[in-house]
Amino acid sequence: MDEIFACAKNILVIWATDVNPENLPGFQNIIQTKAKQAVIAFENAEMVIESKRASSSFDIVLFGLVSKRETRATTDMLNELFRVLRPNGHLIALVEHTTQLQTVDQFKMCGFTSCSPLDTNSSFLIENKDDHVNKMRSLWLCQKPSFDIGYSVPLRNGSDTRTGQISSLTASGKTTWTMDDDDLIDTDELLDEQDRKKPDVKSYSKRVICYYTNWSAYRPGDGKFSINDIDPNLCTHIIYSFARVQGNGLASTEGSDPEMYKQIMALKQQNPDLKISLAVGGWNHGSAPFTQMVATEQSRAEFVENSYKFLKEYGFDGLDLDWEYPADRGSPPEDRGRFTELAKQLSAKYQQEGLLLSAATPAAPSKYDGSYEPEVCKYLDFVNIMAYDYSGPWDRVAGHNSPLTSQKQTVEHMIKKPDCTPDKLNLGMGAYGRTNNLANPSVSNIGAPTTGVGAAAGKYTGESGFLSYYEVCEKLKEGWQKEWSTEHQVPYAHSGSSWVGYDDKESIALKAEYVNEMELGGAMFWAMDLDDFRGDKCDEGKFPLINTAKEIVNGKESSTRPSTTRTTPTTTGKATHQSATAKLYCLDSKQKQTYANVSNNCQSYYECLTTPSGQQITISRTCPSPLIYSEDKNKCVKEKELQDSPIKCSTKFRAPASSVSSTNCWDPSSVVVDSMCRFFTDCSTKSRYECPPGSLFSSSLKRCVPKQNVQCW
Repeated sequence: MDEIFACAKNILVIWATDVNPENLPGFQNIIQTKAKQAVIAFENAEMVIESKRASSSFDIVLFGLVSKRETRATTDMLNELFRVLRPNGHLIALVEHTTQLQTVDQFKMCGFTSCSPLDTNSSFLIENKDDHVNKMRSLWLCQKPSFDIGYSVPLRNGSDTRTGQISSLTASGKTTWTMDDDDLIDTDELLDEQDRKKPDVKSYSKRVICYYTNWSAYRPGDGKFSINDIDPNLCTHIIYSFARVQGNGLASTEGSDPEMYKQIMALKQQNPDLKISLAVGGWNHGSAPFTQMVATEQSRAEFVENSYKFLKEYGFDGLDLDWEYPADRGSPPEDRGRFTELAKQLSAKYQQEGLLLSAATPAAPSKYDGSYEPEVCKYLDFVNIMAYDYSGPWDRVAGHNSPLTSQKQTVEHMIKKPDCTPDKLNLGMGAYGRTNNLANPSVSNIGAPTTGVGAAAGKYTGESGFLSYYEVCEKLKEGWQKEWSTEHQVPYAHSGSSWVGYDDKESIALKAEYVNEMELGGAMFWAMDLDDFRGDKCDEGKFPLINTAKEIVNGKESSTRPSTTRTTPTTTGKATHQSATAKLYCLDSKQKQTYANVSNNCQSYYECLTTPSGQQITISRTCPSPLIYSEDKNKCVKEKELQDSPIKCSTKFRAPASSVSSTNCWDPSSVVVDSMCRFFTDCSTKSRYECPPGSLFSSSLKRCVPKQNVQCW
């Protein structure tokens, strides 16, 4: 507690009307003994919402301590206190014992985390010295999280929007007139249904979606990112983050937002095809405002209309729902279905008006299933999978932020959902890294024990456990050792006890290639202000990560190839997709999902997936050496465990891969089997294979099966 106060620079004290204002200086002196350097501000509880203090301006908010009786906080008041707190800031509240569980739940619903009661050593904070009253109340400490986790408007022909002033050049010089209602009437009725029709997202090339954060403009020095730093031709979609839910409508989060909206819309003058959506929510937003808004059909309907008006007023092309997350973090289970209803109602209105509707969803399959109903994708134009933050300092191991292996599992889970067709899914990529402090500096591999505390904050982003990509580049220039994980297909770096897992151009290239392999809709980046936007920290040009992904998803050959020291994989190797031989094994995928690859003696196996749209995807996975795949056990096992298997696949068996020139290969896509059904030829590669002993090749299933199931002619 003493450390929290000692480090505080700004403290806000909320006082109740039942307290004599003349007593406030005495309470200020009490706080000042613990926070000698802090500037202390006082606010009447009834004026908290109206005061409109700047966002992220206080390190500590004290609530309910300067009162003779319990001060009840409304949800709107708590949302406001959350907004004015800086990341990692603390709320200290005096709570009645009889209502503390309900009150603390309310804190959590508004976004606060790590809520815990304080011990009696903090009694100096309690202004009311009545022992009887103090026994009825307890002090609670809650924290604001340290990070946010973790898109065309016709020009007005020189008009100053909504002011009515229009300028024109004539032969005699400049003239000015004022618009009236007649000027705004479209007498030729050209705004017909075709004009209102929403663009077909499938007709676009791959999407490159970039989140822009409104707080990045406040970073110091070279970290400051303004609208002027945005290349209007870099991304297909920009998502402005974040707006908030206020009542049953939208509201900006920063006082500068309305002006920033105008600036970002001006980018369309340079790129008319650019789409700019508005994101609502974010990690720090909490669930409470969403929960209240989706509670009834009427409240949702009001939000639909109000959000539409807000988007149109500022010229946005759509809305990105960043509720983190329905039915989680204080949100009741009913919100899972209510989110679907919200998306359904929004989609009906937005489709009619030509607006886009998207959502940001979590990476963990269990998290997704717990928060979203299977049919929700039906109502979304696209989904931004936040495929990062798989691990961080909270795990107490050096886990990577965005391993490709985990991202593949997420995507493979998502495409099985109804209407979550691959072309709707955008794979999220992080232009940042998560840091750790190693428990033993000599053990620095992925999976190494850590202290559970992130490494020192970057000098620009200022957040412990987090470094932007350009800050990582500076660390590498300072001598941090860079490594590469073959298993996870990502880089990491370390120096002493400091460790960071991140993405570079090489790993981004692999992720982008995966986007193409899976025929996904595109790539998404959190966030464009974290890439090397100046191009002077990584010496790879401006926005090197986003540009790498953009080139590859748009069909250009990647020139980026891994060049750092490679480590040996410890478990499964990388998965490949749609190999010619793999197709032989996945023609019967509805009956069985995995098959051993007999061509390499079962050292690998094929997983066959059929998406809801009917698209068939084949994934080849490699067993860790020396294991081989067992179809019966559906896992990689030791060879001796296959003795009772109907198909005995082991390394003793020959894996013929001799080149053949069979005259029977009249069709390159065909498979030719010999008269004994023991050998078969893949005509696409002109390679001949032998079925393992105990099995023969089935012409109907196009694979080796137990010989008793084959009638060979």
